[in-house]
Amino acid sequence: MLAYLTRLLFTLAVLAPALPAAAQDAPGSAAIKVTNREGDILPGATVALGVRGNYSVYQLAGPTGIATFQNLAAVTYGVQVTQESFVTANTSVTIQAGQTTSLHVKMTPVKID
Repeated sequence: MLAYLTRLLFTLAVLAPALPAAAQDAPGSAAIKVTNREGDILPGATVALGVRGNYSVYQLAGPTGIATFQNLAAVTYGVQVTQESFVTANTSVTIQAGQTTSLHVKMTPVKID
C-alpha cells in the first residue's frame, strides 16, 4: 500500500507542472460588439480578424450586434469592421488562451458634405 501511494504521489508530482502548459494551448474566443457612437447595435456589420493585415476570418454581427469567433490562437489579431454608411473601423484584440475576450467597436457614420 505504501509503495502504491509513493508511486501515485510521484506521478502527480511529475504531471502537475504539465497542467498549466496544457491550459495555455487551449484556444480562446472573441465576442465583438458593433454599435454606432450612440450605442445602437449594428446587426449585419462585417467583422474581420487577421494577423499582420491578412484578414482571413469573417463573421457578420448578429441580431444583437455581436460577432463571435471561436477556436482562436492566443495572439493579437487585427480587427476590421465594415458597415454601409459607416467609416471602416480598425483596431486590435488580444486573445487569451481558454478565455473569451470581449471588444466593443463604435462605428462613425460617413460624413456627407
